Amino acid sequence: MPKGNHVVTPDQAVRDWLRNMSEFSTTTSTDVVPDSAGLTNPPFPPVLTSMEVLKLREAHGRQVYALAYEDAGGNPWFWIVRLIEDEAGSWRVCGGGGGSGDPHFDRPVINYAGCWGKDGLALGGRVTGTGADRAASARLSIRDTVLADDVRGGVVLFVTSEPTGGSRATIELLAADGSVLWHDELELDE
Repeated sequence: MPKGNHVVTPDQAVRDWLRNMSEFSTTTSTDVVPDSAGLTNPPFPPVLTSMEVLKLREAHGRQVYALAYEDAGGNPWFWIVRLIEDEAGSWRVCGGGGGSGDPHFDRPVINYAGCWGKDGLALGGRVTGTGADRAASARLSIRDTVLADDVRGGVVLFVTSEPTGGSRATIELLAADGSVLWHDELELDE
């Protein structure tokens, strides 16, 4: 939605979302930010100057960011953030997922997060774990749709503007020869 008479860019929408998160950062990490984004917030405010967009993907009227930043306590955070464009050309954050910490896996995996439903899908994460350096690409299959991404920067992202709720999806991490290094199945609830 435009602010006054100007259009909100995707970058500004993300920064505004982080600023809003700061206002609620005195609560625990399981409390929900009381806005339309419906995302959880960290216990310390984000440091806006540390924000880095690691990767970006687009679909019609949608963008998904892989976003990293530090909070005021020095903790690193990683988020998958979905943005939706309105009729006026302004962008707003509308869902996502993420967290802090560095989980360890004994095999290559995609440590994924995201959101889906009537507004499409935004899903992605870091490629991590023992053997992650063998990964070359990733694939997400939903119904008759197959989305693919490279693993550049150690991150994969998938985005679509098509409704995805009520579907089953398969996410796979692939080696250069096309063999499957890891896979997971998930229910895309409504």
